[in-house]
Amino acid sequence: MQVYLFPMLVIQLEPKIPWALRNAAMLVLAQPIFTLAVALELAALVVACTIFVLPILSIGVSAMALLSCVALNDRLTALRIRKRQKAEQAGAESPEPQD
Repeated sequence: MQVYLFPMLVIQLEPKIPWALRNAAMLVLAQPIFTLAVALELAALVVACTIFVLPILSIGVSAMALLSCVALNDRLTALRIRKRQKAEQAGAESPEPQD
């Protein structure tokens, strides 16, 4: 769930921790195999950065954040949540006809 939590806070219009936790939990339950694969990649990155001290200081943390953001964007697109958000925004921005 931690994989999606911080990127979820960034993309929310009104960042609230309980909503981000709920949404992250929903993504984990909706896509458990993908989440496990991303978590294993993050764990491998942490191990590599622990073995080689310099990468953790230079690119390790930013690479972990980038992987989390890419994973969240991929899941939002795969579950078609991103398309629904764009359609709702387009519908809200278009002026309503006046009689």
